[in-house]
Amino acid sequence: MAGRTPKPTMLKLLQGTNRADRANPAEPKPHGDLVEPPAYFGEEERQVWGYAMTHAPKGLLKMIDSSHMEVWVNALVAYRIAGVEVKNSGQTISAANGATVINPAMSIQNRQAILMMRAATDMGFTPSSRSRIVLIEETPLDNPFAKFKVDY
Repeated sequence: MAGRTPKPTMLKLLQGTNRADRANPAEPKPHGDLVEPPAYFGEEERQVWGYAMTHAPKGLLKMIDSSHMEVWVNALVAYRIAGVEVKNSGQTISAANGATVINPAMSIQNRQAILMMRAATDMGFTPSSRSRIVLIEETPLDNPFAKFKVDY
C-alpha cells in the first residue's frame, strides 16, 4: 500500500483532529488498558515499563499494543547497556590485528535508537508526537460531543 500509514482514531481523538467523514467505520476497537509488563522482564525493564505507563496518556495504550511497548522497552534497555559499553571502552577499539575499528556497541546503540524512536513516535512519546495530543480528561473518547455542556 502506498501513502502514509493511517493514524488510529484514538490518536486522532486525543489530538483533536478526528473527522467523521474520514473515519473508518470498521476500525477495530481494542479493549483492555495496557498495564502489566511481560513476565520475563527483569527489574530494569519493569522500571522502564512502569515509568512509561505512568507518563503515557491515559487510555491510549491497549492490551493489543503490548508488543509495541515491549519493543520500545527492550530497545531502551539495550540502548543504555550499549551506551555504558561505549563509555567504558570508547567509540573505537583495537581489533585483533591491531587496527582501530568502531566499537560494535555503537552499532548496537544506533540500531536500538532507531527502533526506540519509531516505537516512541507511534505511541506519542516524543515531543513532536506528544504536542499533537490534546487530552480532555472529563470527556468520554467514544462521544466527541460530550465536551459541550448543555444547560436546559
